Amino acid sequence: MSDSGRAAWTPQGDEPGNLWLARALWDSGGIMFGDFDLGATLGSPVYLNVRRLIAHPWALRRIGELLNDETRML
Repeated sequence: MSDSGRAAWTPQGDEPGNLWLARALWDSGGIMFGDFDLGATLGSPVYLNVRRLIAHPWALRRIGELLNDETRML
């Protein structure tokens, strides 16, 4: 288990890109719920801490591939 109390996550080759990213963020503890200040007048009940993914080189590679695929469609 990770320090967030969630099971450690590994890449899932059969999941579509967007689902994989959501699962990776959730499993790594990168999605947090609470009262977060995003600016002087903006608040949010959800915070995405993408820095949790940076510790995994394979995750960065997969995110790069996902971004490339998504921008290619523009």
